[in-house]
Amino acid sequence: MGGHLHNLDVGENGIRELRSTHGLKRLYGLRLAGNRLRNLTDTVFNDSVHIRMLNVADNLLENIDQKAFAPLKHLKVNIYIEYFLHRYKVLLPFPRL
Repeated sequence: MGGHLHNLDVGENGIRELRSTHGLKRLYGLRLAGNRLRNLTDTVFNDSVHIRMLNVADNLLENIDQKAFAPLKHLKVNIYIEYFLHRYKVLLPFPRL
């Protein structure tokens, strides 16, 4: 019986860039809080479509591509993005909760 990673916490690791989540197809929870991320590209989550909980709080985010969250049809909790949207008045195509 093979195991699968369901939750990944890589918070507070000084991560500056996240190009993709390749190899994390069965991931349900991803914590990236407290890193140094500046951008989320349009394809960053393409390989992790099952993510339900995402935490990107306390990063240095300046740019979030409008398509970054499009693959995340199951997303229930997205910490930080509400603040970002309010502060920068950005509209992103989030799935209905």
